[in-house]
Amino acid sequence: MDQLNLSEFMNKKSDYNRTQELREKINQLFKNSVLRNSLEIELKGGILWGKEVELGENVQVEKGAAILGKTKILKGKIEKSAIVIDCIIQEIEAKSKSMLFLVEQLDEEKVKTEKEQFLTDLIILDKGIIRKARVYSKIGEIIKNKIFNIDGREITFNKLLEFSNFEVFYISGSSYQFRKKLFDQPLNILFEKVGILKRYEGNPILKPISENYWEAKLVYNPAAIRIDGVTYIIYRTLGNDNISRLGLAWSRDGINIDGRLNYPIFTPDTEYELDETEVLKNRDREKGGCEDPRLTLIGDRIYMTYSAYSDVLQIAMASIKIQDFINIPHTPKSEIKKKWIKYGPLFSNVYDRNAVLFPEKIDGKYVLLRRPIRGEIRNIYHRLNP
Repeated sequence: MDQLNLSEFMNKKSDYNRTQELREKINQLFKNSVLRNSLEIELKGGILWGKEVELGENVQVEKGAAILGKTKILKGKIEKSAIVIDCIIQEIEAKSKSMLFLVEQLDEEKVKTEKEQFLTDLIILDKGIIRKARVYSKIGEIIKNKIFNIDGREITFNKLLEFSNFEVFYISGSSYQFRKKLFDQPLNILFEKVGILKRYEGNPILKPISENYWEAKLVYNPAAIRIDGVTYIIYRTLGNDNISRLGLAWSRDGINIDGRLNYPIFTPDTEYELDETEVLKNRDREKGGCEDPRLTLIGDRIYMTYSAYSDVLQIAMASIKIQDFINIPHTPKSEIKKKWIKYGPLFSNVYDRNAVLFPEKIDGKYVLLRRPIRGEIRNIYHRLNP
């Protein structure tokens, strides 16, 4: 960040209405060399440059533009009188007198603004899910109570700001910290691997189904396994009762869903998955259940590690015969539970999650990667077992 105090608009007490007022302050920099020098901003070729700005060779910038903060742009065009602050964008098309603030677009989708348009991105925590909300408005418009459509929901800008002021202990996260990781990357490697993987334009491929109480709120964190040309997806759900269960869908191409059961295939029914304690009753969102599956084929069985969320979040394991798994869509609901073998917690009463079982032995032993959580320490461990 340069000394223009742009970072004050990134912290938990951001006032984005004031952000738009920066236009007037920035215009003063074109005329006041003393102010520019004090802020370590250079006027070169009629363009204002922040000392930490990084642009690729294929970025065209017109006279009268201002590029400040830790902006990193790979290619595109910034027209006259446009202002770009703390943006990380692969390709940009900023029209005259527009303003972009804290916009992140790492993939190849071009970021466009119209003349005199204000654009910003907010990293928000909404209903337990961290996501990005992109907001457009007119320069000078008071957006405090303006309503925006975010993923089909109408939310005021002030409410979005509330959602962006979060702290998440298990990832040491906040809106600021998510951005800081990007700002710390140099331009020459920031976009280096972008494009190896591309998001499907039709995402999400699975959505909650409000008519099904057990998957009415959220559908997320799936595991996928391919057997005989079919990709089977075991996905985590959050129901109206705030209990996590596992559902099943399948697809030939891995994108378009060919089938999906309207009932769960794996439910919490043990004390280590859903204990009847006051702790669970007092939880606001996730009351407990079976979370975050991982699947591994070994022999004639599918082994599933998952997070069993009772009074302690811990790793548990279950397995099912491959043929029984394939036949689940044709198995009576009452019989599905009997097809699974539950082995219980792998490390009893250890706060742990995200285990991955390797399909082949290493030096004669099976290997499990896990992520035990001890206070502020979140390391990845491996476990060897014959």
